[in-house]
Amino acid sequence: MFIDRDYTTILWIAFIILLIVVASVVIPIYGYKWKRWKGLALGCLAQPVACAIVIFSVLIGIFIYERWDFKKEKDKAMVTVRSIEKNGDRVDTLIWYVKADEECIMERKKQAPSDEEEERDSTDEAKDIEWFDVIPIENFAHGVNIEDRIMVRFDLKNHSVVATDYDDRAEVTKVDWDIVRDFFAGK
Repeated sequence: MFIDRDYTTILWIAFIILLIVVASVVIPIYGYKWKRWKGLALGCLAQPVACAIVIFSVLIGIFIYERWDFKKEKDKAMVTVRSIEKNGDRVDTLIWYVKADEECIMERKKQAPSDEEEERDSTDEAKDIEWFDVIPIENFAHGVNIEDRIMVRFDLKNHSVVATDYDDRAEVTKVDWDIVRDFFAGK
């Protein structure tokens, strides 16, 4: 999700959890005012339970928000390209979401058996989602390049798109021509 991209999110989550823990001190204090020592004892027992429930609810809410926000980012793509990457016996499907704000989201869908997960070394571990910059191609009127790997050329007049992944043909799964026209109108 965006935690991979923005480490300050982790700090904010830790800060929110710390605030919840500090705020939960009110529970035993309220219990003491309510029933004196018996209320204090009940408050001390209820404090970790209430704290855990609130922290769990906040983390689930953050997870749901991040998924929704990621889906919204993928929907902003002007073109979606699918390619296949072979790493030994494993075949991964790479889905590239090229956005008009000159960002690209690459989502890796692993198709490896679960036995192979244990056999892989740490250098082969790849993130499921990576972010790249989109660079408009200077030589062609309507084209973009991602990490010298994905090349996408647009024919605005005939509404056709050609995508390549390391000079191999890649499949274009979705094109939003309104966003594409707006993107190249500013160039």
